[in-house]
Amino acid sequence: MAFLFLHQDGIGDLDDMLSPQVNSSIVLPDLKPATMRSGLEQVLECAVPSKDIRASMLALSLKAGIYAYSSVYETLGARAC
Repeated sequence: MAFLFLHQDGIGDLDDMLSPQVNSSIVLPDLKPATMRSGLEQVLECAVPSKDIRASMLALSLKAGIYAYSSVYETLGARAC
């Protein structure tokens, strides 16, 4: 799966959804200009067919997000009882 995305690590649950292992995303250790420039250069050098990028977007759709968070809330609700 190929999803060209730049993000900084350690923000919310993005590390679980966006990573080189999961979908070829580029993770930045910080948001310094030189780091961002390097990440952008990596994105521009990638040659990924647009159909593969679109297919990888399904994992980040609203429907997928609702399902993922619903299961988390159900688990938390079951523990509270």
